[in-house]
Amino acid sequence: MRKDCSTHSTVFWYLGFLGILVFALSARAVAQGIGPIQGDIAAPDVVVRTPDQRVVTVNNPVFVMRVLILSPLYPLTEATIVVNGKTEKRILSGSRFALEENVTLQLGTNTVTIGAANRKASSKPITRTIVYERPALARSRLILLAIGVSQFKDGRASLKFASNDAETLARALTSNPNQPGPFQTIIPPRILLDSKATRAGIIEGLDWLNASATFDDDVRVLILSGLVGSRYFDEPYFFSHEHQTKGDPELYDIRLTSFWEKLAGGPGRTVIFVNSELTSGPDWHRFTERVRRVSLGRKLVTFLATREDELPIAPSDEWGHSAFTKALLEGLSGNAELETDGRKDGTIDSDELQIWVQKRVAELSRGRQHPTSFAGVKAQPLFKYR
Repeated sequence: MRKDCSTHSTVFWYLGFLGILVFALSARAVAQGIGPIQGDIAAPDVVVRTPDQRVVTVNNPVFVMRVLILSPLYPLTEATIVVNGKTEKRILSGSRFALEENVTLQLGTNTVTIGAANRKASSKPITRTIVYERPALARSRLILLAIGVSQFKDGRASLKFASNDAETLARALTSNPNQPGPFQTIIPPRILLDSKATRAGIIEGLDWLNASATFDDDVRVLILSGLVGSRYFDEPYFFSHEHQTKGDPELYDIRLTSFWEKLAGGPGRTVIFVNSELTSGPDWHRFTERVRRVSLGRKLVTFLATREDELPIAPSDEWGHSAFTKALLEGLSGNAELETDGRKDGTIDSDELQIWVQKRVAELSRGRQHPTSFAGVKAQPLFKYR
């Protein structure tokens, strides 16, 4: 009799202990917001380790979620990940699984929900809110030099819109009320037009542009708008205001590749726009090949108004600009921005501008002019249009 009582006591003790354990586990699950559906103890537990808060703000478009899934009673079968309404499933096995999921975020608020199931039950879904904000470039500054030459000292025929193109593009990039946009600071630009664009003035401006970049996130912009030519079918020169038709270009003009060579080193990234009209003579093919090599090997993005085998179409009085400048200005007004997950954030980068300009100039010229671009660095934020 005593033995039977002892046995019953032992059974009751174990049952009581099991009840307390179940209660404690359920209370912990409810407190952490990870409890199983309808209190089913067979359901898996989902513990989100990263992020450890319900709402987080990040500056990277890809977020790594780390989740621990436990199912001590029955083997796991699957995990469900819902990102902004899009569902994906992962096949699981075993009683314990450490899940790492790369979540691609859209700008703004993102909702990520994760749940798990075994053959008997499903966990309560766990939701996290991740806010993705595109960061301003750390300590970034926009530094711009614009050079435009329409009038020449020797009285040769003038260009119609070259200096106006350079000035208008420079003002658009630096004077828009929505700037500095992706930059913390915009350095007051230097704009050299016509009589100020002497050989000495251009070299001094180029030295200033090169020396002003002190941080790796600085972006230098060089705008060249004018005439390019050569005397002996050799490498092209950018004609300064002092250009002499029969003079030595080394004395009056600037060897075109020297702009790239000067800006290829040092801190910061560089974007160069060349809006040129060509005279007969320059070996444009050799020049574009050299620019391509320099750009691809350095932190440079280059926009050329034409392809090596064609001349730019004549500027239009209706536009008041060359086709290249018109396309750039249209792109910076917002036309160039591509949607990301159906949204636009009002910022134009160099890749988006390249795509727009190539397409738009071909349209404006009815297929007679095709801009060329080279990039040795990832897309550079350039402009905030709203």
